[in-house]
Amino acid sequence: MISYIQRDEMQHSYFVSQLLRAVLTENPEIDADGSFSQFVYDTMAEAVDLEIEWCEYVLRDLDGLDVSEMRDYVKYLANKRLRVIGLNDLYEGFNEDVMPWIRAYSDDSLNATKSDFFEQKSRSYAKVTDANGFDDL
Repeated sequence: MISYIQRDEMQHSYFVSQLLRAVLTENPEIDADGSFSQFVYDTMAEAVDLEIEWCEYVLRDLDGLDVSEMRDYVKYLANKRLRVIGLNDLYEGFNEDVMPWIRAYSDDSLNATKSDFFEQKSRSYAKVTDANGFDDL
């Protein structure tokens, strides 16, 4: 189930980023005064705050998970999403993946599944390799 949710969320992120890039490219007047970009930054900051609040709530009683690391990872992802739509980082210093072990489930693996999402049971397991973070464990 987590695999389905993760893939669905990555599809949403990809679609929204492509849509925003296309709209802004075709209609540069939308952001002529920078107000649209500011709206995106403000919305992203609010989303990051909410995600961090949720992570702190969910992970607070789990031994072995670093909530601080998760906070940093959420900020890293926010910066990554902003760069995809052509904007600058919102969080200075959060441009490297602080959780490299999670690469097996990253955006880069989105297209690794060859079958249609709704046609097949989840039988593909991500394997840790040199390409997705084995050396960083």
